[in-house]
Amino acid sequence: MIAGRITEPYGRRLHLVYTMKQLHASLFSKPFNIYTYPRHINPCLIEQHRVWNLCTKDAMLTKSGEVVRYKCAPEAVTAQYVMISHGSSNSTQRQLGPTISEITIYGAYVDDATMSPEPEQGELNRYHEPRKNAFAGVTKWPYEPSYAQLVFDWNSLDVVMAWDDKRRIAAMYYPRGKGHVLVMIGRKWMDEMLTPPYNSNFALNLKHRLAENECNMMVKANETYLDGDVLLVSRDMSFDVLKIQNSIQSGKNLVVISFLGSAEKNPNDNTWELLKKLKITVKLDDVVQDVKVLDPNSLINSLAFIPNEYDVKWRVSSWNGLCSRPPRIHCVNIDKGNRAVATSPEFQKDVRDILERYRTYFEDRAPCNKNPAKPSEETKQCWINYNLYALCQLTSNPIALYGTDIFPGRVSTNERPVTHRVKYTPRFGGYYQPLGVYVNPGDAFSWKILNSTTSPDNFRFTFSCFKDGLQKLSSWKRWPYHQHGLELTSTGSYATPMGGVLFLRMLKDTENITIELNNVYRHPWFDLLDESSINGWEEERKRYSGVPWMALAGDNFHACLETKYVTQLSKDDILYSSTYFDNTIKMMHNIRGSSWEGIGAEVFATDIQLSVGWGHSGIPVMGHLPWVTGFTDVPNIKKQSAIGMTHEFGHNIQNGAATFSGGTEVTNNVYHFFVRGHLCNLTAYVFGVQWAFSWGDVDGIIQAWKGTTFGGINLGYYNWLGLTFGEGLLGNLWRAMTENSQEAKSMEGKASVWLRTMCSETQYNILPWHELFHFPINDAARTECQKYKCFFPDDALTQKIPQFVERVIANVTGGCDWIPKKQVESKYDIFYGLFTKRSQWIYFV
Repeated sequence: MIAGRITEPYGRRLHLVYTMKQLHASLFSKPFNIYTYPRHINPCLIEQHRVWNLCTKDAMLTKSGEVVRYKCAPEAVTAQYVMISHGSSNSTQRQLGPTISEITIYGAYVDDATMSPEPEQGELNRYHEPRKNAFAGVTKWPYEPSYAQLVFDWNSLDVVMAWDDKRRIAAMYYPRGKGHVLVMIGRKWMDEMLTPPYNSNFALNLKHRLAENECNMMVKANETYLDGDVLLVSRDMSFDVLKIQNSIQSGKNLVVISFLGSAEKNPNDNTWELLKKLKITVKLDDVVQDVKVLDPNSLINSLAFIPNEYDVKWRVSSWNGLCSRPPRIHCVNIDKGNRAVATSPEFQKDVRDILERYRTYFEDRAPCNKNPAKPSEETKQCWINYNLYALCQLTSNPIALYGTDIFPGRVSTNERPVTHRVKYTPRFGGYYQPLGVYVNPGDAFSWKILNSTTSPDNFRFTFSCFKDGLQKLSSWKRWPYHQHGLELTSTGSYATPMGGVLFLRMLKDTENITIELNNVYRHPWFDLLDESSINGWEEERKRYSGVPWMALAGDNFHACLETKYVTQLSKDDILYSSTYFDNTIKMMHNIRGSSWEGIGAEVFATDIQLSVGWGHSGIPVMGHLPWVTGFTDVPNIKKQSAIGMTHEFGHNIQNGAATFSGGTEVTNNVYHFFVRGHLCNLTAYVFGVQWAFSWGDVDGIIQAWKGTTFGGINLGYYNWLGLTFGEGLLGNLWRAMTENSQEAKSMEGKASVWLRTMCSETQYNILPWHELFHFPINDAARTECQKYKCFFPDDALTQKIPQFVERVIANVTGGCDWIPKKQVESKYDIFYGLFTKRSQWIYFV
C-alpha cells in the first residue's frame, strides 16, 4: 500500500487523471487499485485511515516504459490524498512494494482542503460577562455584611457577582425588563467611589461596560437625571420609586443599589420598596460582622453560583464555553461523589453533543509521537476540557479520542476478547494491582463482583498506567489526561475512551475480592509469586503478544510496559529482572530502616511523554518509552546495574532525615552503592567510579572546603565514608538518622545526629575532618566526639590538597590517625528477605 499527499503543507484538492509509468518488472500484469480521499487526514493516522474512495479498480501495467492513463470514478474524482494498493484499502498488512518511477496527476484546482478551522467563538457566558463588566480590575472592594444578605434563586436569571469566604452573597445583578439592577450590600463602597481618591476602576466599569452603552453621568437617585445615566440608590435617599422602576424596565438607566443592613425587621424606605417591586429578596438577620475587603476580580470566572445545567449547555453551544475553566464535574475519577450527576441521561447527552460538535476539529489535530499537538495558549484549555469531557462518557458506545488506536493502541485483530475471573487476597491496598487484561479504547466491557469482603465502593478500576498530566506542557504526543478511574458497583459495564491495561485500586488493605470481567483481552502474564506463571511464561509471551501493553507482578515490584519488548525476554531473563528489582526495593528499605513487609509494591511504567524530565519518581516511577530497557536489558543490568531505576526508586524511599541542604538528588543515590555491590557484584567504593565517587565529585569536595559556609555534601562524600570505614558505617548512619528523625528536622539537628553517630561508630573524632565541610556543629556533637582520638584520611583526595590537611592537623592536640583501626560492621541485616517470596495473592480462576 502506498499513501501520500498530493502537495504540502495541507494539499490542494484536484479533479484527477493519473498517468503512470512503471519500470519494475515485478509489477507487470499484476492488478492494483487506486484510491483517493478528498479532505485532510491527520498525519498520525494516515496508515490507519480506513475510508478511501475507489478511483480505479484492477489497474495494470504490462511492460517496461508503458504509460497508462486512468480517469477516476465520479465519487473519487476530488482528492487530497492518493493511495495505490494491492487488494483492499482496509488491509492492515504493510509490504514493501516495487518501485513506481513516475506518477503524474493532472487535474483542475478546486480549493485548499486544509484542516478544519477553529470553531466560531459563540455566545459569551451570561454569568461571567456581567461580573467582568462590573469588576474587571477591581481587586479591593469593601463589603459590610452585617444584618443583611442577598438571596439567590437558582431558577432565576439573576447573577451572583461577589461573595465572601463563607459564601454570603455580597452583590447580585438582576435583569429586569429591558434593563438591569446591581445590588451590593453595604454603603462604604459607594462613598469610596464618589469621594477622592475614588474607586476609579469600578466607576469606569459602571459607566462604560456594565451599562451596555455610553453613559452620561453617575447621578444619585434623588437628584435630576437623564436617560442613559447610571443611578445610584441608597437607603438614606428619598426618590420616586415608580419612576426608577420604569427607568429600569424600559432600559433607560442602569441602577446600582447600596443596601446597608439594619436590625429593623420591617424597614419602610424607598430603597426597600423598590427592591420589593423588582422582586429582589434581601434576608435580614441579627448577625453583626466586621467589614471585609473582597477581591471580586478574582471571582469573575468562578463556577460558583452558576447552575450546572447552564454551564454544560453553554459549553455545548459555544467554543468560548468549551475553552473556559475545567468542567465542574471532573471525571478523571468517577466515584459516588460525582456518579449521580455524571450518569444522568441529560448530562450524558450534553457530553455527547460536546464531543460530536467539536470532533472534526480535534480529530484533524489529534496528537501522536510523530505529529505532536501544539495548541496555542488560547486553545490549550479547549483541548484539556475536550479530553476531560471524553472521560465523562458512561456509555457502551463512547467516542474514543482520536489517536488512542496508536497510543496506547488497539489489540491485534488476531486476538479475541475473553471472559476472565480474578481472585485477590492482598496484603495491602494500592493503585496498580494488575488484573491481567487490556481494554481497547472505545470498546465496552462488563464486570460482576462474585465475592468480596467489603463493599464495592472500596474498589476502583484504574485505566492505564500513564499517570502524568501533560496540561502544563506546550506540546503533546498524547492526550494530556490519559489515566482515569471508575468506582466499582456490584455489576456494570463501561467503555474507556482511552484504552490501556486494566488495574484494580484498593482503598482498604487485606480485603478480598473475586471479579469476573467480560469482553476484555488477556495480556501476557508474569507473576513472580506464582510458580505456574513463571513456568508458563514461554507460552504466555507467544499466545498474547498481540496486546500492545501488559503488566507484571512481583512481591514488592510491579511493572506496566509495552508488550513487544517484554515478550522478547526468555523465562530466565524475566525471572532475573523481576527478582533483581524486587531485591533492590527490599534492600533499600532494609538500609533505611523501613519495613518492605508493611507497604504495597513499587511500580515502574513507561509513557510516550512525561510531565517532567526523562524519568521521575512517584507511584508509578515513570520513564520515557526507551526506559523499558531498564527492565528488559538484562546484560546491561548485570554489567552496569539499572542506575536510573535505582535513582528514581531511591526518591520514593528517600531518607529525608539524612538529606542535607541540596541533597534531594544525592541521598537517593546512596542506595546505589549497596545495590551495585551486592546485587550486581560490581565495585562500589573506589575513586573514579561514576555515580559514586567520580573525579568530578572529588573536585566538588575540594571546592566545598574552599568555601566558607555549609552547602550540603555530594555523593562522593558518602562513597568516601564507605571507602574509608566500610559500608557498615553508611548503613548504620542511615538507620540512626531514621530512628532520630524528630531531632533531625533542622539542619543543625541533622548534623548533630550524623556526626555523633559517626564518632560513636568509628570510635574516632571526625570533627576536624568535617569542619572542612563547614558542618554546623553543636555542643552535643562536640561532647560526644571529644571522647575519641582524631582521625583524618590520607588518600588520593587529601593528597591533592595538603595545605588544608596541615592546617587542620596543626590545631589538633595529640595528632590524628591516618588509617582507621577497623572497618565498621553493620548492625543490621540489609539482606533481609532478599531472594525470598511471600505467598501468591493474585489468582486467575
